Formats: sequence, C-alpha cells, structure tokens
Amino acid sequence: MSACSTENKAPESIRSICCIGAGYVGGPTCAIIAHKCPEITVTVVDKNPIRIAQWNSDKLPIYEPGLQEIVMKCRGKNLFYSTNVEEGVVNADLIFISVNTPTKTYGAGKVETEQILSDLCHPGVCALPRERIENLVTTHADPHSAAANTHAIVVLTEWDEFKAKLGYCNVLHFVTLDYEKMIKSMLRPAWVFDGRKILDHERLMDLGFYTECIGHRYQRPQFYDHCNGHAPELLFSEKSKAFRASRQDN
Repeated sequence: MSACSTENKAPESIRSICCIGAGYVGGPTCAIIAHKCPEITVTVVDKNPIRIAQWNSDKLPIYEPGLQEIVMKCRGKNLFYSTNVEEGVVNADLIFISVNTPTKTYGAGKVETEQILSDLCHPGVCALPRERIENLVTTHADPHSAAANTHAIVVLTEWDEFKAKLGYCNVLHFVTLDYEKMIKSMLRPAWVFDGRKILDHERLMDLGFYTECIGHRYQRPQFYDHCNGHAPELLFSEKSKAFRASRQDN
C-alpha cells in the first residue's frame, strides 16, 4: 500500500481520506481508520461494482473479528464505499493506493518498479507529470537501504520478515530485517508506523524510534526468542502443554 497527499498539507488539516482498492487491505484498514478517527471522512473506491455492493450490504466480502460491527457503526457516517473513483480522489486530502499489485519478491508475479510507478502515476492519484514522480520515488529490493536517510518506516503487512523484531528469528526461518541497523542510517526523529500492530513498540522505543499505529497496540503471542544459532522453542500455553503431555503418555 502506498500513500500520496494531494497537497503539501499539515497532518492536522487532513479531513478526508480516499483509498483506491476495496480488497482485503483497503476495505478493513479504512474501516478501522474511520472507527478510530470519527472526525475524518474515509471513502473506499473500487471499479468493481460487485465488491462495492458487498461492502455496502449486510454481508461483507471479508471476515475479520469485529469488522462487521465496525463497518455497520461507521458506514454512512464517515465511512463510504463507492465506485466513483474520480470523485473520491478529487475530494481527498490523503490518498491510499491499495490496488491488486503482485506481491512476490522473485519469479513470476514479482512487483516491478514499473508497476509501482504506474499506480502512482494514475491521473486520479497524482497530478504531477511522470518525470517528476520518477524523480521523487525510489524503489529498493533491500529494506535496510530503503530506510537510509529517511524519517519513517511504514509497515502495512503481516509478512514474517516484518514481524521479526530487532534481529530476532521465528520458528520457521531466520529473518534479515534489523531495526537497530536501520535506525543508525535514518534521519532524526525516526518513526515507525505500525499499520498492522505487529511490532514490539517498547523495544523500538528503546532503540530511539517514535512509534505510532492505528488504535491501541496489542501484544501478540511471543513465538520467538534470541537466535543464538538455534531455532527457539514455542511458548505453549498451560492447556496446550497438558494436551501434549497426555498425547505423549498414550
């Protein structure tokens, strides 16, 4: 997901957000924004009329715990789903691009720079000429180099490499994302926007980051430990341990 401001406005002046793409990212994310920020009008636009009709119905196209209640509470007040892309974009102070771009990092389906620029150069998203956008936007295959000389890291995914905290690894594989390494190359103040609430904010703040997320952050179960060359042991609940012990006894 990318974001593009239609003008150089201060954050406090943003009163209208438009999200292009009513899929599994744009739809729920903007519902949460509308719920947490009732003073902001949030419009999710998509060219697919069937998908928009589902978001405007009693049976949403996506299930997430609590999503139905949030949508029903906000829809028609400060949350809207529409097929009128141009109107949504024109009236927005901030635009999210949440379109169905490929997400693989290699092989068929890899996100290419050309695809990213094509999304950003959509006439409904940004009025700047393509040459200007190409000078403003830089893509990186390595997240560490992408963070260099920047003020903020924005995480809007739950992929494992972003879940890993500060050089930790999880039980599936070793990860390469190192926030301690990244902050050393960043400008100050350095921020992390945790859009999916998957990071350890206390540890990030210990490194010197300012952290922000949508809503109140919650702590996920800690299925990781220091690597030290060994895969960490899962932290099972007491009920899970008892079940495993009974299975072994049998």
